[in-house]
Amino acid sequence: MRWLILGGSGQIGEALAARLRARGEPVAATYRTRPPQVPGVESLPWVKGGPTELPWERLRPDVVIDAASLRWVDYCETHPEEAERVNRAGTLRAARGARTVGARYLLISTDYVFGAPTPAPHPESERPEPRCVYARTLRAAETDLLAEDDRAVVLRTSTVYSWRPQDLLEAPGRPARPNFATWLVGELNAGRSPRVVVDQVSAPTYAPDLAEAIEALAARPSAVGIFHATGATALSRYDWAVRLLESIGAPTAPVVPVLTPSLGQAAPRPSNSTLGLARLTRETGRSMPDLTDQLRRWASAVGARA
Repeated sequence: MRWLILGGSGQIGEALAARLRARGEPVAATYRTRPPQVPGVESLPWVKGGPTELPWERLRPDVVIDAASLRWVDYCETHPEEAERVNRAGTLRAARGARTVGARYLLISTDYVFGAPTPAPHPESERPEPRCVYARTLRAAETDLLAEDDRAVVLRTSTVYSWRPQDLLEAPGRPARPNFATWLVGELNAGRSPRVVVDQVSAPTYAPDLAEAIEALAARPSAVGIFHATGATALSRYDWAVRLLESIGAPTAPVVPVLTPSLGQAAPRPSNSTLGLARLTRETGRSMPDLTDQLRRWASAVGARA
């Protein structure tokens, strides 16, 4: 099967590419500023929502994984037109190109579509109520994509993390935007005391586990519509920070517990965006790992690259 990963240099894209290339599957991947670091991947400079079309006829993928949406939540809130151009319009444009060559399309979406304080975990059947620009634009992309393509998949996930110290460095013309786990270690290594919220609950998702779920769904023609894929453990962002640091033997005392309003974030966050995972398990026969399992492997990755 031929794969095209949009956003191939991000943590989801690289985790998926590494998994696929380990079995020798052909993979092409797009990037904005830094090519994917996975050997054997064909890299294509491309910006989702930009003016350049992808060479669909040359690539002819069987499946397209869209991990290229604009995911910086507060940036989306202050740049709504760009968020709309990338997350909604860019998704539809890429999906239409994929259909010209018969490719299936899988969009990575977000738990933030459940912005209202409704009981968690949230099943796929629950009506989303996004409260921020980031979530609203991705929810619009979900709706429009599924209305146009009955073979498409929307995969909502939450707080994806991995160990990517390269993301602590700023790229030319762009600030550093590491995932939470990488950021947390970077803050402690820099001698700072990170402030972490105690009133936002979600289920952290280790990127290699999400890559496995993506591959499993893409391989099943019967898997269409909306699925949820996250880690199996829900906890507050602060409690997650403590467990991350404990797993690598780092001090937890410098982490400062705070309430969300004290951070002055531009975009509202859900209080509990934990997702139900039953449909994924029914379709694929697999369960997502719990946090203990995830952190064992994450800590090993940190140690290997220390």
